Amino acid sequence: MVPGEPISEKEIAKKLELSRTPVREALLELCRERLVEIYPQRGTRVALMDSRLVDQGRFLRETVELALLELACRSVSKDLIEQMEENLKEQEEAAQREDIIEFFLKDNDFHRLLFTACGKESILHPLRMKTGRCLVAKALALGARNRRFESSRPESFLRAPIAQLDRATAF
Repeated sequence: MVPGEPISEKEIAKKLELSRTPVREALLELCRERLVEIYPQRGTRVALMDSRLVDQGRFLRETVELALLELACRSVSKDLIEQMEENLKEQEEAAQREDIIEFFLKDNDFHRLLFTACGKESILHPLRMKTGRCLVAKALALGARNRRFESSRPESFLRAPIAQLDRATAF
């Protein structure tokens, strides 16, 4: 789906073999996240991208994640480092297969691991609500490129903090 594209609650329910109630609830949640726009008596559509909101969401996510990495340096376990390394390999494999959905699912898992390990899992959902547009913009950018899917973050960007965490736990 692309920004501005109409969404049919009825078609989604039929395709997913669900009643319309859970589909309606999901669309309302997406509306709260400003990812879809619902116009009573007129219809629903994928929200248009607002670069200002995307930029603000990216800023929020980066700020929180940097603070989280700093916190993790003080308390992370070897087990977590291994789980994060495995997750990154799975993200790379998904990228090589050009499986954008799997890549983003693994990316979400990565963040869940980190937030949980730092005892900050309760802020993950509100953060995602405010940064959803960043992921949509990233997915649209990846889909719009007529070339092989690659991770939008260099491997070293992800591996360096994990290596730093590993060194921090050695002391």
